Amino acid sequence: MANEVSPIIIERINHESLGDQRRPAPLLVNALDKRELVPDKNEAAQEAIAAIFRQKDDEKQPKIEDLISSAISQDPQLRTALAWESRASHAAAKTINNVYRVSGFEHSTDVKESAAFQKVLAKIAIEAAGCKNAKQDPAGALDDGLADLFQDEMRSNVHSTLYQEAVNAAVPNPPLSRAPVLTDDSRIALNTTLHLERQPLTGQNIERGLVTDVNTDEALNHLGLANRGKLLQEELTYNSGLFAAAARVATKGSPELEVIQQRLEFAKEHKDELLARSKIVIIEVGADCDHAQRKDRTVRFLLGAEIPADLSTFIYGPTNRSLRSESLREFGPWEVEAGSRFHLLVSLNRFAVQQTWLRNADLLIRYRLRKPLVDQLLYWYSMHSTRPGIINIT
Repeated sequence: MANEVSPIIIERINHESLGDQRRPAPLLVNALDKRELVPDKNEAAQEAIAAIFRQKDDEKQPKIEDLISSAISQDPQLRTALAWESRASHAAAKTINNVYRVSGFEHSTDVKESAAFQKVLAKIAIEAAGCKNAKQDPAGALDDGLADLFQDEMRSNVHSTLYQEAVNAAVPNPPLSRAPVLTDDSRIALNTTLHLERQPLTGQNIERGLVTDVNTDEALNHLGLANRGKLLQEELTYNSGLFAAAARVATKGSPELEVIQQRLEFAKEHKDELLARSKIVIIEVGADCDHAQRKDRTVRFLLGAEIPADLSTFIYGPTNRSLRSESLREFGPWEVEAGSRFHLLVSLNRFAVQQTWLRNADLLIRYRLRKPLVDQLLYWYSMHSTRPGIINIT
């Protein structure tokens, strides 16, 4: 039966009429033989099967588990995915159980179990995110607090024999001995997921790593920055003038000159497109403790630009992949919107400040950089802003 149904399911999932709504095909399509559970072919067979799933049957329950396990085991990757989900489910349950056990120390004749549990949950949320943040976003603060406990529980059962067997079957040693080569589509999709937080961010407060759109001259002037055309062409990217200068000093007839001339022609042809499609953004790079305390202070943003991936020629030097300035850092390519890939250039020289944690309503949220990227940017920024200088008489 599964062999008959499988092609139909996969054909419908991949049908061209679905367009962008198409979903990845399933790892495995299989069927359970109901004759193992209800041998008699009578009118009550379907009801008998349904009853097995509705109520516990000590005799048939193990048989159902064996049938499902046998079906799943035919695809090692499916088995690993389901095993990981099971581990996550058990780890989440154990996390809550441990927190509830701790709340027992707060329980007394005057404090009921529910109130004691509430007290412990509130303490975890406040300690993880700070009192002000927990008050404004209690759900996010509690997630931050429980995440580390959850991760500990996940690590505690990673050596489960069943899980190890599943992973070893799905990802055998040879592929792990060298890094697999992924397609560009897969690599960009994975990096976007790993580096960016993309769920709707509509809060009024400035969050750590928040990237907001300041793509108009009015918004830039409000922050005390130059107009977007000047920033893009004179500070963040290479322009046709720089490529032309490199061409004048290159050796005639050399492969190097040919590359420079190609980039020069590209820069001349796509100059207006660069200005039209690129976006100027600012990136918040505050410390974790500042966000937790959220006291009045200077909130600092680094200036950046989203450069379309198909215009990346403007990012790199005439003959190599060097950026225009040592103060620039490059991330990506990423794909936040379908079909629109870009590189993020961040300047360690250019920054903007404000004295409140409230986000200007005119600054639209693009996405949020995840913690490792913000930490890396903050490290680069601190190193750049404290680079030493000496007096040298020449």
